[in-house]
Amino acid sequence: MNIVNKKYFLLFLILFLPSTSEGRTREEVITDAITYSTYSWTPTQNNLLDIERCTDGVGKTNDPNGDGIDDRRQVYSTTTKECSEYSSYWPFEVCSTCTYTGEAYAFSHWDTTTTFNNRIESGNRWIAGRRGIGTPAVPETLPSGYNGFIGIDCSGLVSRVLSLNNYNYTGSLINLMLPISTSSVKRGDLLFRWNPAH
Repeated sequence: MNIVNKKYFLLFLILFLPSTSEGRTREEVITDAITYSTYSWTPTQNNLLDIERCTDGVGKTNDPNGDGIDDRRQVYSTTTKECSEYSSYWPFEVCSTCTYTGEAYAFSHWDTTTTFNNRIESGNRWIAGRRGIGTPAVPETLPSGYNGFIGIDCSGLVSRVLSLNNYNYTGSLINLMLPISTSSVKRGDLLFRWNPAH
């Protein structure tokens, strides 16, 4: 049977999970997913990727002290010779009212909310979030002076809500699923999109 042509959704069947000792109900999956989506956190300067300074008329230059703005949200225009910030490029910033809901997206990571919270509050330099760059995506490089990136990506979230023992990327998660018809899909089931695989 060609799953792509028949447009089947995929459902994770707990009975076939080799890496867990017991199954998860749809309700447990939903409850755990809500924990991640409703988690609130406030970044500090230590949680920004800030190793550059953007100066009008000059551009971006290396500066280990940074400028207080996450480098991923800054753009220097060679036309206007000005620096601009775009939250659509990177949403996190430090301010008196900057509290975010939902754990930060971090490519190739699967931190629990407890781990994420402990690292945010540790006072150490943990960068909130990590992008995958290019196609296929390659993780951002960790600059010196930082402990690491923190957060969770889509595969990490699925791995967590299913209580898997290891992080599973999208390609390996598909091997843990069986197809069902779209008419059988229920709240709490996992869906897999073929192109692009996600």
